[in-house]
Amino acid sequence: MKQDVLTFDGFVSNVQYTACLAGKLPEYDFGDFDINKAKPCGKIIVPDGSVAYSKWVSPKRTRSYPFARLYDILNAPKRITVIPVLKDEGIDGDLDRIQFSTISWMNLFDIYIVLAYCESAVRNSRAGQSKRNKISKQSFSPDFVERQILDILKYKNSALHWNFNLLETSFVDIYRKALDSYQAISERTGVKMHDRKHKKSIWRKSEPILRISKISRFPVQKMLLREKLLLFIVMSIFQTVRKLGLMSEIILEEFTT
Repeated sequence: MKQDVLTFDGFVSNVQYTACLAGKLPEYDFGDFDINKAKPCGKIIVPDGSVAYSKWVSPKRTRSYPFARLYDILNAPKRITVIPVLKDEGIDGDLDRIQFSTISWMNLFDIYIVLAYCESAVRNSRAGQSKRNKISKQSFSPDFVERQILDILKYKNSALHWNFNLLETSFVDIYRKALDSYQAISERTGVKMHDRKHKKSIWRKSEPILRISKISRFPVQKMLLREKLLLFIVMSIFQTVRKLGLMSEIILEEFTT
């Protein structure tokens, strides 16, 4: 049966909110902080203050529902979220990559993104899984995450500036690190991963922002109908970005046509 679908155009401006149900955040001294051992969200204490953090186990928003953890850090004056740029569970498991719409959400909520990659994992040994090509217990590179957090602590511009600069200058390099790391994990564990050429085609021969926007938009057209608020968020972001002069009219046209 054919169903009518309503779409809305507009802008989100002057975003104001208070997270009334946010839980108490566990605290960690920066010198003792390890992203792999820390709780899913918390507060990192530094000499001149603190920064709230959350972490994702997958870049896919509907895989582990990270927004609950994001909610708990919304009242903090400065907040970061650690997202794996890519997660490959093996040829018999899921393959997820970060989507541009996720970055748009983080921009709206003024959350600084730390792009991470898996450094180590083991063969999945759970009952019924041991003979399949799947890995588990994936861990981030803690030093790589720590360096980005240090850079954010020194960063004076907004999360929107940071996130777009991260994409423009570092996305391809981080993605390549993820590809190399999964190849090394495959060799160590004997688990066959998803095809490297397929994963590499996501960013090859393209500008990071343009490439992410194009590949993220088309596979999720149906999903965007369910996430109606995404249009408002994207339009609001581009309104701000145009004022800041960070993106060209070409990129704006890509997202609004």
